[in-house]
Amino acid sequence: MAVTFDTHKAVTRLRRKAGFDENQAMAVVETVSDVLVDNLATREDMALLRSEVTAEVATLRGEINAGLAAVRGEMHTELTAARGEMRAELTAVRGDLEKTEVGLRGDIATLRADLMAEMHKQGRRMTTRLGAVAVAAVGIMVAFDKLL
Repeated sequence: MAVTFDTHKAVTRLRRKAGFDENQAMAVVETVSDVLVDNLATREDMALLRSEVTAEVATLRGEINAGLAAVRGEMHTELTAARGEMRAELTAVRGDLEKTEVGLRGDIATLRADLMAEMHKQGRRMTTRLGAVAVAAVGIMVAFDKLL
């Protein structure tokens, strides 16, 4: 909606109601008219401003989307690198565990062999002692038999 300013009506009003002379009223009306013309936006001004703002918003959207795409790319690269590092670390840990397992199995086998050898050794001692006890018992029985 266009703003209209009736300069003739304004001059007449200033002369009748404010007591201005013709030159004063004309000067005031021209000044107000100039201010209105210079400071009021027309539909064309608003349409131009709207298109400029729309273009700026589109540019900003594009920049934001490009920034987001760059951040996503960096995050993907970082995650891929972190996954690779984690896989390498997991492989190293698995290797260490396998080495530890092999070592423990060897230690268990050694302990088992030592235990079996000690058990056989103790078994022979027991057999020897049992044989000695049996011999002593037979000797005691023979001695009792001779005594009786």
